[in-house]
Amino acid sequence: MVTRHLNMFTLISMGVGAAFVFSAAAMLMPGMFPPTMQHEGKVAIYFESAAVIVVLVLLGQVLELRARSRTGSAIKALLNLAPATGGRSHRAAIMRSPRPGGGWRLAARGSG
Repeated sequence: MVTRHLNMFTLISMGVGAAFVFSAAAMLMPGMFPPTMQHEGKVAIYFESAAVIVVLVLLGQVLELRARSRTGSAIKALLNLAPATGGRSHRAAIMRSPRPGGGWRLAARGSG
């Protein structure tokens, strides 16, 4: 499904891709980087960081899908608890005028 809209996955893939490209360049051509970016003659690489980010994003997706599945089944279970028909109740309730002490009284139809 192609939507051509930027989203979270676009940002993540750009960051992981940049880390991978930077790390590959640092590993293959360390002399290309200035000495201020080098520590003991080596440039830091970020393959592990990129891999951890991808794993955490995938784990988040799995947990989200699991939670959605559980939510869907919980809603289905609640809907199964509802009565099959929505017919009228045998006893209709009516509102009576306020009592002398204040407040409203709810009485079943036919009661005094």
